[in-house]
Amino acid sequence: MYDVPPEIRWKVMVSLESNIPDTSKLHYFLRRTGDGLGPGYVSGGRSYLRLSDQEKKLFSGEGEINNVELQLKIDGISPTIPEFPFDIKLHFRVVI
Repeated sequence: MYDVPPEIRWKVMVSLESNIPDTSKLHYFLRRTGDGLGPGYVSGGRSYLRLSDQEKKLFSGEGEINNVELQLKIDGISPTIPEFPFDIKLHFRVVI
């Protein structure tokens, strides 16, 4: 717990880092599926957001919240994609 004052507004930003070439047909999406815990509140982020290397706002809120559930969706996986090791990283940043 961080004792965030209830009047503090914030937003969660997200970006994707990947070693997968842009020519692949893989697409990554993220959405918020829960409201988290705490006396604050969250808003937005219920629809899937397509992820890229460009930072985007995922959701925003006010006050103290933790344990907000997220869901990651990967589109484009098929047997025709060549086998190779790949890494993806999601970068989150809270902006006050």
